[in-house]
Amino acid sequence: MNIPYVILATNNKHKQQEFKHALNTEILTPNDLGILDFDPIECGETFEANAMIKVEALYHILQTHANIPSHYIVIADDSGLCVESLQGLPGIFSARYAHMQNGNTECGNSSDADNREALKAALKEHGIWGSKAYFQCSIAYIIHDEAKQKNIQNVVSGQCHGIVAIKESGTHGFGYDSMFYRDFSQDEILTLDFTLPTNNTNNKITILESLQHSLATLPLEEKTKISHRGQAIQSLLKAFLACFQ
Repeated sequence: MNIPYVILATNNKHKQQEFKHALNTEILTPNDLGILDFDPIECGETFEANAMIKVEALYHILQTHANIPSHYIVIADDSGLCVESLQGLPGIFSARYAHMQNGNTECGNSSDADNREALKAALKEHGIWGSKAYFQCSIAYIIHDEAKQKNIQNVVSGQCHGIVAIKESGTHGFGYDSMFYRDFSQDEILTLDFTLPTNNTNNKITILESLQHSLATLPLEEKTKISHRGQAIQSLLKAFLACFQ
């Protein structure tokens, strides 16, 4: 499949790398095109809505941008971690969760490290060391074909289920990857007691200490096979295949 010029509506280098690896094509960002300060306001209430806000914002800019070919694709993803015991938070606020927890709702994104510490604090405040959780990634895309005088616009999504824990492991990945584990099946997760361990609950300490396989322990190729973004990209490829046959 010959994928045309692809422009990703973010300057996040980690996301650019993951898309480049999964789509096996060059991925350009706004910065690569000299579009500075691209930072649309993500006011949607869902991952799908925020992805669409970003893709439409960049597509609008590209209409008047020089040196853009007549056939290209704009893609944007919005993703985050949804923790069951926190009523789905951080969710769509994943990138700015630390600021939100500190009451700074007008600030931009927090650092990954600050977000992880904020999540650990929230779990401990609820008296738990972890929780059932899932990552979601929604990818919006606009395929622009000037020759055919048409645009194709849609959103696809993917999820990755597991648990989140106050323990971190691994050096790969970004965001909350080092706190997200797939050591247990979905049935096994239902039997876990997530309450914080005390001196008299050695079994819970053993479970927490035994966690090893966070997303951050996986090299990119392995992570892409199972991750939320990898699942969404597979749906994206199916959509592209239908368009470019």
